[in-house]
Amino acid sequence: VVLFQFSPLGERVLRHRTLLLERIGAFLEALPRVATYAVEWRDPAMLGDDYHALLAAAGAVHGYCAHPRMPALAAQCPAGGPRGPLVLRWLLGGGRAYDEARAAFAPFDRLVEPDLPVRDAVARLAADAAAAGRDATIIVNNKAEGSAPLSVCELAREIAGRPGGP
Repeated sequence: VVLFQFSPLGERVLRHRTLLLERIGAFLEALPRVATYAVEWRDPAMLGDDYHALLAAAGAVHGYCAHPRMPALAAQCPAGGPRGPLVLRWLLGGGRAYDEARAAFAPFDRLVEPDLPVRDAVARLAADAAAAGRDATIIVNNKAEGSAPLSVCELAREIAGRPGGP
């Protein structure tokens, strides 16, 4: 998976959303078909039916992002549900900023703030992907719950316990 992550763009760029999407679509279509390409945003305004359609036309997928700036994971799905491989990053929970989460969660050796609703949403998307025979790539940050390895263990338990899970 090659993930193109766009940090918050601001109004100066977002007011040209249509042009930005056209350029990203052309860029994605020009890439060699040697990898799964995913696009991840920090601006909810970039999501929409036109965005998901351009990804489908280019053979790319949305990079789901569990982050306070973005809508819930289910709200990031295209109409008709996810297509292609699942690419998801669970980055930051609790409405915290990264520096605040780092200070609260260091040394990242325990689940300080388990985020059960997000964990459930990630597990649901992963189990659905598995049931549909789609690959899934999930990346978990220490700042999601306090310890990425422990979050991954809990997430694996949830996925395994769902229909379609391993």
